[in-house]
Amino acid sequence: MSNSRFAHLVFSFSMFLSFILLMGQMVRSQELVQLVADNISTSRDNVLTATGNVEIIYRGEYVRAQSLVYDKSKDTYHFEGPLLYDDGSGLVVISDYATMSKGFKDGILQSARFIVKDSLQLTSRQILRADGRYSELDQVRASSCYVCAAGLTPLWEVRATKAIHDKETRRIYYDDFQLRLGGVPIFYAPRLRTPEPSVKRATGFLTPQFSYTTDFGGGIRLPFFIPLNTFSDLTFSPFIKADGDSNNATAVYRKAFPKADLTIGTALSYGNAGPLNFDGSTASVIFTQPYDKGNIAVDSTLSFDQSKTKGVRARYRASGNFNLPKDYKLNFLFDGVLGDYYLLDDNYTDRMYSNMTVSRVKKNQYLATDLISFRSVRPGETNSTVPSLIFDNNWQQRFYEPWFGGAAGLKVNLRTQSRSSKTGSDTDSDGISDGRDTDRMSIAGDWRKNWVFKSGVVGSLALVASSDQYNIKQDDIYEGRTTRTTGVGAVELRWPFVASDHLGGAQVIEPVAQLVLAPNQNYNISNEDSTLVEFDEGSLFSIQRFSGYDARERGNRLNLGLGWTRIAPTGWELHSNIGKVIRPTNYGQFSAASGLSGVNSDLLASVRLSLINGLTVQNRFLLGSGNSINKNELRLGLERPKLSLSASYVSLLADTAEGRSDDVSEVYLSSRFNLSEQWTSYAGGRYNFKAHEPVTANLNLNYINECLHLKLALLRRYTSSTGFDPNTDFTLDLELLGFSNGSSRGRSSQCGS
Repeated sequence: MSNSRFAHLVFSFSMFLSFILLMGQMVRSQELVQLVADNISTSRDNVLTATGNVEIIYRGEYVRAQSLVYDKSKDTYHFEGPLLYDDGSGLVVISDYATMSKGFKDGILQSARFIVKDSLQLTSRQILRADGRYSELDQVRASSCYVCAAGLTPLWEVRATKAIHDKETRRIYYDDFQLRLGGVPIFYAPRLRTPEPSVKRATGFLTPQFSYTTDFGGGIRLPFFIPLNTFSDLTFSPFIKADGDSNNATAVYRKAFPKADLTIGTALSYGNAGPLNFDGSTASVIFTQPYDKGNIAVDSTLSFDQSKTKGVRARYRASGNFNLPKDYKLNFLFDGVLGDYYLLDDNYTDRMYSNMTVSRVKKNQYLATDLISFRSVRPGETNSTVPSLIFDNNWQQRFYEPWFGGAAGLKVNLRTQSRSSKTGSDTDSDGISDGRDTDRMSIAGDWRKNWVFKSGVVGSLALVASSDQYNIKQDDIYEGRTTRTTGVGAVELRWPFVASDHLGGAQVIEPVAQLVLAPNQNYNISNEDSTLVEFDEGSLFSIQRFSGYDARERGNRLNLGLGWTRIAPTGWELHSNIGKVIRPTNYGQFSAASGLSGVNSDLLASVRLSLINGLTVQNRFLLGSGNSINKNELRLGLERPKLSLSASYVSLLADTAEGRSDDVSEVYLSSRFNLSEQWTSYAGGRYNFKAHEPVTANLNLNYINECLHLKLALLRRYTSSTGFDPNTDFTLDLELLGFSNGSSRGRSSQCGS
């Protein structure tokens, strides 16, 4: 062995030995008691006395007192307070004086306050500590509420003749447990065990919920949580009604896996005859399983309800999303129902939409393949006439600055939809042949380029070309194969004027004219994906106002508009627009209520005012012939630190083409108001002016401070349908914050405010 290698081994061994000795020294130093005080003295009988700002650190534990007397022969510490003891794990004790031994493991603390995780405070005449694990308190009063002055009653408190805190299991055991709200006893138990506030999974009751509905009466739900092991748990939630009728219970089982989670829930309802009476019984299953790249959730319910629908009702909903290779994403939603009125009762829609989509989105590309199905429980609709299965494949690509300049795009769409009905006629008078099945392939390309002239005029040229191949089956009017090829050109001129007014504000006036040249040939093709047309500022200068592929806007037209904007030096802004569409003849493409029918369209007008105080007012309307307003939408919004308000008024003419058999005139309200730092109110509603009655109304009150979270919710539904009357729902949730693990604590109440 060379001398250099031997020297290297000797050096390595020396470093290793030094590391071992250093670690041993650190361990020994942790066993030492660190004492700091203004004055320290010792006597011959092994008694140490320390006075003035005494501080002790021992094995991570900390003690602060005014004086200390330590008897080494008895290994006892006697402290004079005020004394603060922190065990380093979140347990803090404040006492007037104390005697402790065995390295603070045993002791007696007089007139003490026991603080757990800086939230729950327990006061006691004395605390007995044993083995550094157990703390026994007598004549206990406990709360996490802040009290401004001694003798005042906290919002809630717990009283007990005795309480034992187990530091190892992090549990508190009470004897003669009594819960008081505002000083009034509301609950008593001879024995009760609760976890520390930091414990997230412990056997016991969760937050109860009180509810009342005019349909089903009042009751209370008491969820009980049982952790089966580290990876699974069970929650049993009985619902007890005040009249003892139609009680129910739910059970939810959860289990965590290394790469997934499983949740299964069941529910059973029963009436006066007991659980074997299937009059008003419900069973539900909830399944949730996340994966590394996505998750699946299934929620289903089965009901035997003889009181309303006279039969079996059921629903299910399954959803999921996954990240696939090469940036593809999979999303699906399956929704189904059995029983016409189940969804209204369960706050679901009366038309269900199920789909599975594989898509990918890149900077200039979009790919999507959809498999879609519809199901309706709406009165008057038959599922055989609703598209039962739709396959839609869409590809879009954008090209910026190609060799000829500007921007271009290409779209390819393949679509197949079928109905279960086999008739080719319109038997239900909805304008759609009952059994119509359609296959379509569409290709569309567009190009646009802008120019800025010296005068400030902005000109643009746009071209759109499309071709559609149709194969329509089971339709008396449109059946057969059809090819449609169209080309559209548009020239647009904008001339913005910018100036400052004498008040220091900036103003922009922009007249716009757009000439669109398009063929007027009617190819007699059924329209199913472009039935709704919105005429507003966004579509005023659109070459194609139909949202889908089935309908193409035909004929030459001139789109005219004028925009005016003023920005004040103080910060408020005003934006307004007017516009109109002029055609050489009426092509008969649009309904009267759309605002686009006839030779001249309705006059589109909109104005939006934004103030610096958070107020926004927006109005949009269509002014028809004879100065009649065919559509009107007024919105008001206010956003302030303590107040949020949203109000909308909508007025629409009846139009069967847009799915409205009657005129609509409704107002929608939604508000939030911070009554104080603890109280917040939420209110909203919907009113139908045509029927002269409200539709819905809701009021929610939310109170949260450092120790209490109270939620009150009131919902009134005024509408009725077959089997369902207007209903009022009231729920109350009361959570004692800091008493056990739960919601985040709010801000403490301010004394004197």
